Amino acid sequence: MKRKEPRMFRDVFTFALVFAIVSMFSACSDDKVAGGSSDDAGVIADLNVAGVAQKGPFAKGSEVTVRGIDCKTMEFTDEIFEGSVKNNMGEFVVNNVNLSTTCAVVEVTGEYRSEMTGKKVSDKLTLRALTNLKDRTYVNVNLLTNLEYERVMYYVAEKGEAFDKAKELAENDVLAAFGMAGESTEFESLDIFGTSDADATLLAISVLMQGDVDVKTLAERLDKFSDSFAKSGEWDDSDTKTAIADWIADAVATDVMDSIRKNMENWGFANEIPDFEKVVEKFVGDSSTNDSNVMTDARDGQTYKTVKIGNQVWMAENLNFETDSSYCYNDSAEYCTKYGRLYSWAAANKACPEGWHLPTIDEFETLFTTVGGQSTAGKKLKSASGWKQDGNGTDDYSFTALPAGGRSTNESFYGGDGGAYFWSSTEYGKNRSYYIFLKYQNDEANEVDYYRDDGMSVRCVKGYVVTKEWSWDVPLAARFNPNIKYDSMVDPRDKRVYRVVKIEVKERDYSKVWMAENLNYDDSVKTPSLKGKSWCYRDSAKYCEVSGRYYTWAAAIDSVALASDTVAPLDCGYGKTCEIGEQRIQGICPDGWHLPNRDEWGWLSVYLGNAGVSGDSLKALTGWDYAGTENNNGVDAYGFTALPTGRRVSDTSWSNIGSDVYYWSSQEYSANEAQYSNMNNIYTKFYLYQGAKYYGQSVRCVKD
Repeated sequence: MKRKEPRMFRDVFTFALVFAIVSMFSACSDDKVAGGSSDDAGVIADLNVAGVAQKGPFAKGSEVTVRGIDCKTMEFTDEIFEGSVKNNMGEFVVNNVNLSTTCAVVEVTGEYRSEMTGKKVSDKLTLRALTNLKDRTYVNVNLLTNLEYERVMYYVAEKGEAFDKAKELAENDVLAAFGMAGESTEFESLDIFGTSDADATLLAISVLMQGDVDVKTLAERLDKFSDSFAKSGEWDDSDTKTAIADWIADAVATDVMDSIRKNMENWGFANEIPDFEKVVEKFVGDSSTNDSNVMTDARDGQTYKTVKIGNQVWMAENLNFETDSSYCYNDSAEYCTKYGRLYSWAAANKACPEGWHLPTIDEFETLFTTVGGQSTAGKKLKSASGWKQDGNGTDDYSFTALPAGGRSTNESFYGGDGGAYFWSSTEYGKNRSYYIFLKYQNDEANEVDYYRDDGMSVRCVKGYVVTKEWSWDVPLAARFNPNIKYDSMVDPRDKRVYRVVKIEVKERDYSKVWMAENLNYDDSVKTPSLKGKSWCYRDSAKYCEVSGRYYTWAAAIDSVALASDTVAPLDCGYGKTCEIGEQRIQGICPDGWHLPNRDEWGWLSVYLGNAGVSGDSLKALTGWDYAGTENNNGVDAYGFTALPTGRRVSDTSWSNIGSDVYYWSSQEYSANEAQYSNMNNIYTKFYLYQGAKYYGQSVRCVKD
């Protein structure tokens, strides 16, 4: 639970009108969402459930039902509500849904327009989506919601998982079955006409499962998938996989993918079709008979075998990328070629290529569980040759762990041909970290902690580690809300592309376009205000790619440009009062955008529900759990994706990284202080404060 106790802070707004509006909005809030209030959560009252039904889009008149299902037992209630698809785009609405449970099954039956031919099929297909209406009224029904359906039921009814957790697990399992682990999002939010990578995945899997078969055969494929997948989480249907692979080979040779794209464009339902072709190509690469493939490290061109084991994709060879504090066994390049390099723990954490990472100890434990348990994992993962005294493994999963040995802090080497040592990223105390040790003498996989300066092997696992806590190693792209469709803008000054989002609250007549990431503009030649007044965290450009730059208030308002304005010059900065007031100031923002004033920040919080809760709506889904406090991430309801990037308080000191964010406004408070907005990791509140103009803080621009 998020703690909502008040803490001492200066007044969010100084004008009485805001308080009147807050009271008005509180009195008029819409109670039709699930629950109505926190006291009667679990009841759906007079809810209109809308969405899009898609294989290709279902035809107008297709039948739609919403049926209640118990969130804990997966037993259906007797409550059924009916509607229909209202147009050939597949849009539907079921009005006045009343349920005694927040969970529901939305089912669509009808003909659909096939992306393969561009025409409507002659037979009917049924697809389902299992969802929780507690926090949503818009539910898309598609092939992925149908594929996860039975797996969610199994996790809840048989394994006792909470519904939301079961959904997350099932979605990951479905994607992993198609070789796309690590790209999960809520399937009922996806749209084959969307622009995100997840939307492209939906369209690609719809294409793959359809291939050149008719509706009846497609339905049989879906049933066979559910039969094998529900309990095992594995797609045990080699005949279908082979048929799909054969179809893809012919389709690529005959430009079928281009034909599919043209068919969908000709429907005129969207301006852009997602890049599904790349996802199809990925499936082809991941569907070989032994699940083993090759990846290329773009940094040095070396290639590595990879292997999919359960839901994880691992490098099947030790990393051999040269870094500081990395070594060849016995200082011989010959051993590096055979065994890869040996890395200190610090070097290991930075060594994996883009899109891969050093595994946590939990990820190693997942691997051990997948191959049958830790007590025998060593035997199954060790290579079938090369280990001394006949201590070879069976290499059942093509992981091919070699006895690469290690390097001690006294520069001697140990364990060659008798031991394999793999660093994990998990720390143990201040000076030690966990590693995995495979021995020639036994079949176990041992978890050990040791000092971090020893040199050990690295096996990278695919994907980014997106932690709930703040980490500079998580790329900015991994923090965005996958359920939000972002737009983009290009800063003409340096051609940098930013995600932007339209925050619209129709019932409160609010609509503005905000940048969804912090400004990262640094040309002090074109913009002299920046000289000596903007920074990257710890002066490292790579951190700016995550947090944007930190600006003084004078830099944020572009004080040099204000001073040189021939019409109304203003002398602004630390120690000076320039009385900007509420006038619009472009500041450091690109043309067509401006630095928000205090009122724009204030109105944003009011329109999102008032300052007491709007921080929760603006904070990112991850990054905010910090310093012993838990469950403090936001819901990022509008895609604003505020991250706890802290601020610079002096030449050598940074403050509250991982716990707070500070955004400059264009208004000052005094000669030495200016106003800014703030959110923190503990409370749901949104604050307006004032602080020293020399602080280095973030900038978000709003569209004119």
